[in-house]
Amino acid sequence: MFKLLAMGLLNVLFLLSSQNSWADDNDPQAILHTLQGHWESLSDVAFSPNGKYVATASSDKYAIVWNVDTGSRKFTIKSHKSPVSAVTFSPDSKYIYSGSQDGYLALHSVKKGKQKQISKKSGRSFTQIGISDVNYSPDGNFIIVSYLGDTEPVDIFSTKKKKLRRIHKLKGHTGMVKAAMFSPDGKSALTFALDEELVVWDVKNGYKRFAISGEEFSFDAAAYSQNSHYIATTEDGNLNIWDAKNGRKKAAIVDKSDENLREYGFFFSLAYHPNGQLIATGSTNGKIYIWDVKTGELRRTLEGHTDQVISIAFNFDGSLLVSGSYDTTAIIWKLN
Repeated sequence: MFKLLAMGLLNVLFLLSSQNSWADDNDPQAILHTLQGHWESLSDVAFSPNGKYVATASSDKYAIVWNVDTGSRKFTIKSHKSPVSAVTFSPDSKYIYSGSQDGYLALHSVKKGKQKQISKKSGRSFTQIGISDVNYSPDGNFIIVSYLGDTEPVDIFSTKKKKLRRIHKLKGHTGMVKAAMFSPDGKSALTFALDEELVVWDVKNGYKRFAISGEEFSFDAAAYSQNSHYIATTEDGNLNIWDAKNGRKKAAIVDKSDENLREYGFFFSLAYHPNGQLIATGSTNGKIYIWDVKTGELRRTLEGHTDQVISIAFNFDGSLLVSGSYDTTAIIWKLN
């Protein structure tokens, strides 16, 4: 009982300290590390769940795993012949998948940096259909993979024994799927595509739960809240919050008014803070904006990139954020 009470008290103190540090934060931004190693634009960034590593994917055909503490390069993934679209760590931080426009998934050991396999999907030539996104499930038993083809289904694979076996083909989109991810509780998955729809799927049975339609343009980014109750999306300058159970809009944080577009640009990336109270968006103007979910207020602006921010991610406790840009660099930010 004492242990449970102590853990509860620590969680409360963490949330209070996080709120206070953000609300009273007038200090200059803290760039912990600028990661320089790619020579073309970045396409994806990811923190390892244990917080020790950052992975970056680039159009230069490489992915790099970096040490968070020092900002040094741990190893480079050189398995691909085309731009690398996505990177994802296993929940135990032992493995990393990279997906490329060459159509292949490469699996590496994080500890040794050695390639475990290059996976082909049964019944399809990966060399003809590039990969747009790949993400692990929270339990590490599955990955979800989307492709560059206009009408390609999204696949969910079992990863047991480090071998891929298709569990579901998620059919329904009529445009190229930009991204696919699991909810933090592992029960749902979301995909969004050029057909101007975001679809939420049931992971266990593979059926469509509901779809959210974009107003005029396709969604640019999406993310689940840590409790899996909400979905944040950006679309043509909008930043909205949706109920993850039924797709109803809960809040509009930023609208695409001319004034807002001039001030903030377009948001092509976003991430939910682990405490569920903040959302970070990466802009075409190279800045990162951090918003209060409840009030819609802008809480902080991070400046350091010289080109649009294409991918962002918080670490496990929200104390750090990593951003990847078209300027070929990634930045690890110390937030509190």
